[in-house]
Amino acid sequence: RVGTVQFSRAVLEGLIARMKGDAAAAQAAFSAARSQQEEMVRARPDDGPTLSTLGLIDAALGRKEEALREGRRALELAPMAKDSLDGADVLYFYAVICAWTGERDLAIEQLKTLAKIPAGVTYGDIRLNPYWDSLRGNPRFEKIVASLAPKGASDTVSSASALAPLPEKSIAVLPFENLSAEKNDAFFADGIQDDVLTSLATIKALKVISHTSVMPYRDAGARNMRQIGQTLGVANVLEGSVRRVGDRVVVNVQLVDARTDRHLWAKHYDRTLTDSLGLQGEVANEIATVFQATLSPNEKARVELRPTNSVPAYEAYLRGIAAEQRGPWRIVDLQDSARAFSEAVQIDPGFALAWAKLSIIHSSIYWMGRDRTAQRLAEARKALDKAGALDPDASQFYLARGYYHYWGEKNYEVAVRDFDEAMKRLPNSADALFALSLIDRRLGRWEEALTHMAQAARLNPRSSVILGNWGITLHYLRRFAEARALWDRGLESAPNDTSLIIAKAWSYQEEGDLETAAKLLQPLPPQPPESEWQQVQYNQLLYKRHFQQLIEMEQTALRQDGLSAPIRARNLAALGQAQKLTGDDRAAHASFLAARDILEREQRQNAPDDFEFAIINLAFVHVGLGDREAALREAERAVAVTASDALYLPQFQVLVAQIHAQFGDADAALRDLPRLLQTPASDITPARLRLDPIWDPIRKDPRFQKLCEDKSKP
Repeated sequence: RVGTVQFSRAVLEGLIARMKGDAAAAQAAFSAARSQQEEMVRARPDDGPTLSTLGLIDAALGRKEEALREGRRALELAPMAKDSLDGADVLYFYAVICAWTGERDLAIEQLKTLAKIPAGVTYGDIRLNPYWDSLRGNPRFEKIVASLAPKGASDTVSSASALAPLPEKSIAVLPFENLSAEKNDAFFADGIQDDVLTSLATIKALKVISHTSVMPYRDAGARNMRQIGQTLGVANVLEGSVRRVGDRVVVNVQLVDARTDRHLWAKHYDRTLTDSLGLQGEVANEIATVFQATLSPNEKARVELRPTNSVPAYEAYLRGIAAEQRGPWRIVDLQDSARAFSEAVQIDPGFALAWAKLSIIHSSIYWMGRDRTAQRLAEARKALDKAGALDPDASQFYLARGYYHYWGEKNYEVAVRDFDEAMKRLPNSADALFALSLIDRRLGRWEEALTHMAQAARLNPRSSVILGNWGITLHYLRRFAEARALWDRGLESAPNDTSLIIAKAWSYQEEGDLETAAKLLQPLPPQPPESEWQQVQYNQLLYKRHFQQLIEMEQTALRQDGLSAPIRARNLAALGQAQKLTGDDRAAHASFLAARDILEREQRQNAPDDFEFAIINLAFVHVGLGDREAALREAERAVAVTASDALYLPQFQVLVAQIHAQFGDADAALRDLPRLLQTPASDITPARLRLDPIWDPIRKDPRFQKLCEDKSKP
């Protein structure tokens, strides 16, 4: 739609690049368009459509304040008129500006008005136009869509995606049904399915959906192929069954066109266990033939490569995969997985794939802070070197090396090169794309991070981890409405995902809407002490100044068995903070001392400069004990450790400001706050400044009060 709002070639190029997900090209085009559009506005300062286009450009460039101001001014210049399209077009693009700048509710209000006027917005536009992607899933938005739908449209089209063409050479490999008499052999059926999926994922000509997104379709009796195809964005679905009897394996597979339910190909395999180890290559080759997908010599060799010739080693490997996939980031699953992969390589020391997976697991345990010892990192390196010596050109080796450089060494630029190499060999790897997006955040490449996450979500559309982190990235950019839209999308397939619900509450806290946050948090049980989301529940009570409830929350957490030393110290520090806020200085002092003893002992035993959040906790403990010099020393150390980390550096710079504030030094506290309020990932907003008791000692300072004003609201 353009109408009376005319676009230059540069604006159109920017819009096209944005729709394609090419963030760099969009930025370049809109930047070029801006200077030209500014000249046009200077020449015609009272022309609403011209100013509206400038607002759209600024919205695309992330200049939220300017975009909203220009959009509102354009409306004033081109008010709604019965005989004019100007007002409707300007209002339309003001709605787009609101949507692009994260003002979701405001965008919906404009669309409600547009839906009531003849020249406003059409059903096809609101259902299909990418302008409105950040609003999809919002009940108020969907209600507007339904109100514009022609009679019978809702019966034939369930969503906008149903109208989009599906890639012909796209496939989802559904979980294979386990028909073995021994139900414990289910991991074997899952393993064959995963091997087939991984082999297909190496073929560049195909689009292959990742493992996480197909696992919800384990129940073969409840499968609706058309619906699965639309949900996952694929034209074809592979399903199968596995029966294991003694030394033999019988596998039946069939390929179905999800758009028509037409069977394209089927095959029956009856093999010995040993011969079945190469089955995934045969299946992948035959499917490639059906799709007329030409394999390069390297792709063909990779697809046909047997991971091992040892059945016991392969079974141990499959148990490791099953443990890893039980749940993301759970330490008990990671430990089970590490044991299984270790068993696999002990049985077959030449099992390169198992060595690579073992390295990844060791690196992840180290990264999560569950075991920050030099020994754990050395185990990751040993397994990586073994994998590289056995198969230096394997995609999994490059993935493992990327994770080692990322998680083990924080050598982000080198890790990027490894993940790029992995993508060349595994073009359908959502894992590599997701890892690249996380590293992009560390390097401050925020638009690239969003692009990589969008690409990963296309390959793994039902992954709550990917959707969750995509939303978190938008959250760090203070695009809260867009973040919630993604979390809502994740909740459509996982309605009980606590992490997504708490993330939504977190975003409302950032905007100062504690009432909505409370409605989301109230039905949820308290998060376990080791959960990163416990802080959101803590902050809700903190911002409401329910300090006694905070004390009870932390005391309950500390009574749990099996707490690691860093987690116990964190909860002791939080307990001390709550006790101090109630005026119980004696109890607070005891809690802070206990936390300090644990943290200092941990620093002596582990790599202190590599565990930033332990440094943060120690800084807060020193604040609680009244030792300003020690608190600032630890905070500045955290800043130094993260000097090249765009994700955590701003948060630690806020920590320095908070320490100054706690000791009443307003000048020092306020020195960097204006900049940090505009910095991605600083995790502060005007609302948080207003709500958090940590700023109370400088709250009456007029300069601080000015920062608490939310200038983003129209």
